[in-house]
Amino acid sequence: DIVLTGHEHETFKREQRNIRGEANTSIEGGVLQESGNATVSVFNSFVVDTSLRRQKFYCFRWDEEKEHYLPDPYLVPAMADEDGWEEFAINKKRKPNKFEISRRFLEQLENPGVKFTHSTRGTLSLPDIFVYPDLREVRLKNVGNLVKGEHVVEFVTRHSQLLISGDSQSGKTSLAKMLFRDLHAGGLVPLMFTPRQSLSSRDGLHRSLEELFCLQYDARELETFKQLPKNRKAIIIDDYDKILSGLKGRANIAQTLGKFAAHVILIADNVAVEVHELLRAEVQGTELKHYQIKSFGHVRRNRIVEKWLALRDTEVDKVEFTRQLNYITKTLDTLIGKNFVPAYPLFILSVLQASEAATPIDTSASTHGYYYELFI
Repeated sequence: DIVLTGHEHETFKREQRNIRGEANTSIEGGVLQESGNATVSVFNSFVVDTSLRRQKFYCFRWDEEKEHYLPDPYLVPAMADEDGWEEFAINKKRKPNKFEISRRFLEQLENPGVKFTHSTRGTLSLPDIFVYPDLREVRLKNVGNLVKGEHVVEFVTRHSQLLISGDSQSGKTSLAKMLFRDLHAGGLVPLMFTPRQSLSSRDGLHRSLEELFCLQYDARELETFKQLPKNRKAIIIDDYDKILSGLKGRANIAQTLGKFAAHVILIADNVAVEVHELLRAEVQGTELKHYQIKSFGHVRRNRIVEKWLALRDTEVDKVEFTRQLNYITKTLDTLIGKNFVPAYPLFILSVLQASEAATPIDTSASTHGYYYELFI
């Protein structure tokens, strides 16, 4: 995107664009210290604002009369605004994913569903506090395979159809949101259905997918999306068990979606009878594999505590960091060991929130009501 060169001792800035809008900017550096002529001194400054996607270029020359460097007025980009900023045009071939998530839907993805605040960061987003859970394969006879949290995204990309179930408050929707973000970051173009979106069958499914794309991405890229190969697409269905009331309808939708996308991830509530019926209706003749969200063990709990403590802007020395980590870990182990607090992120984060607010936590309390009041 940007090429910085030197040695020629002649300063210039050149931008090349092709008919597809791809751009390359070349900046040639001047001589900082001319041999035998101390009055000639030039250097460039190139500022990139990644959040607002803009750039600013300066060429500074030594002014012998004023005895300081001044910007060269003849090297101001023609397309720059009055403050010198111009659009930063990223080479499309170097974009990790040309399908940008719409701002409104990105806000939904970053919303954790519960307001958590931090003393230095303020209101926290889902990526600030999310830790992937471990998944355990569900089998009828023997114990299934375990997928560690750090390998969940890679695991999902290696399977065509997955059913992931979990208990109430186990973080199913948060998992769906983060899978969307990380699959997108990896170059796929995922779509996410929730019970709020209509999911038609047969001919109407095309229309449902197109409408969903326009909500979650730039609608102007719809035609490009429709021409994408199947292996670039993924479909995530949150609250899968609520999408349709009939088991047969759900089975047909799951199988049909597999014709549109290489990866179909179904996320459902972990109700034993319902999951049994889903499996009985769908496993036969499909590649669907069923995995269950595990509660957070010591490793996962430590990860989420460490992530919370690392949110502080000021650097904490190792001794103080270890002291805080041990205190919170001991508190969580006591609460979870008494079965007062489920070992899921919502409750772990509630304890962290209470500790952040300097709310004393009485681990000797023996009633559920005390902890419910604390979390409220």
